[in-house]
Amino acid sequence: MPAAIKPKDLDLKIKFGGGLHTRASADEIDQREAANGQNFLLDLENRELRNRPPFDLIGTVPNAAEIRGGFSLLKSDGTVSTGFQAGGKVYSWNGVSTFTEIGSCNSSAKLRGHWRSHNWNLSDKVLITDLNLVEVVKEWNGTTFQSVSFTKQDSTAFGTFYAKYLFITNERAVFGHVRDPGQTSPHMMVGSKVSDYTQISIANRPSSSLGTDDPFYILTPDLKPINGMENAFGATILSTEKGQLFNLAGSSAKDFNFDTFFPGSYASGAESLAYIGTDIVYGRQGRIESVRDTNTFGNSEADDLTKEIADVIGAYVGWTLIYNGRVNKLYLFPMAQSEVWVFNPAMRTSRSLGQGVTGQFIQQPTDIPKLSPWMRWNTTHALAFQPTFAMSMLDPVDGLEYVFMGDASGNVYRMEGSGASGDGGTSSVDVTWTSKVFSAPLDTKLYNLSGYIKYKKNVAATVTLTFLYAGIAAFDQSVTIDIPAISGAIYFGGPNYFGGDIYFGLPFSGRLIRQKFDPPGGGEDFQVKVEVNGTSDFSINEIGLRFTAAS
Repeated sequence: MPAAIKPKDLDLKIKFGGGLHTRASADEIDQREAANGQNFLLDLENRELRNRPPFDLIGTVPNAAEIRGGFSLLKSDGTVSTGFQAGGKVYSWNGVSTFTEIGSCNSSAKLRGHWRSHNWNLSDKVLITDLNLVEVVKEWNGTTFQSVSFTKQDSTAFGTFYAKYLFITNERAVFGHVRDPGQTSPHMMVGSKVSDYTQISIANRPSSSLGTDDPFYILTPDLKPINGMENAFGATILSTEKGQLFNLAGSSAKDFNFDTFFPGSYASGAESLAYIGTDIVYGRQGRIESVRDTNTFGNSEADDLTKEIADVIGAYVGWTLIYNGRVNKLYLFPMAQSEVWVFNPAMRTSRSLGQGVTGQFIQQPTDIPKLSPWMRWNTTHALAFQPTFAMSMLDPVDGLEYVFMGDASGNVYRMEGSGASGDGGTSSVDVTWTSKVFSAPLDTKLYNLSGYIKYKKNVAATVTLTFLYAGIAAFDQSVTIDIPAISGAIYFGGPNYFGGDIYFGLPFSGRLIRQKFDPPGGGEDFQVKVEVNGTSDFSINEIGLRFTAAS
């Protein structure tokens, strides 16, 4: 019979910095990753446990109708003009709280005018398309909202023209999934004349008989409806509905054609194809994939960006993908789910990758840590992360990029908020983070636990640590820790001055402080669940534990 193992003192530091990893066994994930959790923030250069920022309510449109669309114009002089569609009304927004009516549209429309892909800077206009194909292509120059007057190559009027998708590249406006005076052509891409977005053609297929700058049209090879288009790194990628991805090859109206990816490589949803700075990604049923890796590896695990959370999202049927390049985050709204998934591209697992579609996709650095890049955010606010509209737009005041959302009551929200009162100014941001499973050495049990929590001295918060014990018996034990706010502020005025030994601000702000605790219980295996509820920012650096292991 083996001899009893003598008591031995051990210690453990729990650090943070990794995202959700729910697919693997909880005892096999990285120590920095979360086996479960919500509403925490990931940053490649900051490994502390922090709350996500709240989203702000920026205002309510005058008619209080459903927010269904939006657009941002970035002029060549740097000025910004932004507007929203609310039902059948269109409003410009001054960046503070004023919405001014500038026009009308079909109340069933879903207008889209992205500042990155829809701006025609030769005449400082944003071209506006409609995802529902019930409103003709519009334009906005900061003063006038009106329909675009399209012409044919012979300069005669083209007639009404509708389009779901648009990007502007190589001096052309390229439209996808269109409706012309004759019929709806969901499988058609239409390219304008070079330097003239108003001249289009549905008679000229690319051929050697055309001029290099002529307008043209081209059909998807599988003749299925286009449900997404993106342009980046010299590659033009489009998806067809329950079809596959295609890349627009060629350089002019003489030779444009489509290259194909593997069958089944299609985006699921009307806005589920997105540029993310180093790649183009697309939402499929039950997963998110990389265009670059799909092109290199085909339909394999290598192109699946969601492998760490595949068990959670496997039944999701479609997505809306919104990328904010300023904060380098991709927001993914799954259909019919009260949550948003957030992907941090900087933390993407590095691989040995081949060339991209055109050999121009940016390769990932090799020193990126292999941690999950995924966050799951939810809210107790009535918006429930089920917006009627969401898009990356520009703020007219500071000119910065934000993700804006809308609801059915005419409220407009900004995702990257700063409010001190929580989501929408009313609801707390409830953070949870659950560690991997830690195990006692073979044939031993953990006794006499003691520990500390290390945090940045800032604002008051209440932290609940729950020890999820497992092994021979499973049970939970919790300890509550009150983090005090900074006190003793020095104010600028009176006998105090700005200089010498007196500083204007809070003393010891940002210092790392330790607070000890003695958790109850013990067992063969355990996880630590961290919970912080409220509206204040917090920053936990690490949790340290000491214990005795013995048989």
